[in-house]
Amino acid sequence: TLRLVRHASGYHAYARTTPVIDAIGSVVAVASVVIGTYALLFLAFALHHGNTTVAVQNGLFLLTIAVTNALFEVFRHSCRHHN
Repeated sequence: TLRLVRHASGYHAYARTTPVIDAIGSVVAVASVVIGTYALLFLAFALHHGNTTVAVQNGLFLLTIAVTNALFEVFRHSCRHHN
């Protein structure tokens, strides 16, 4: 069961988080998207110019970002729902 600490329109604070921690999580998510976008752009440039080594490196970097984000979401879900 979810225990709401406070209730405001559009925001639900869970018992083990704070608005500051939620804000930091949002900033990290946005940074991840920006970094991933640049990695995708450089991957496209590398493929366009036939540089497979750089393309593979950028592909692995994108995969690392995706796996890290997935693990972070699993951890956050676990903290919120499994006190």
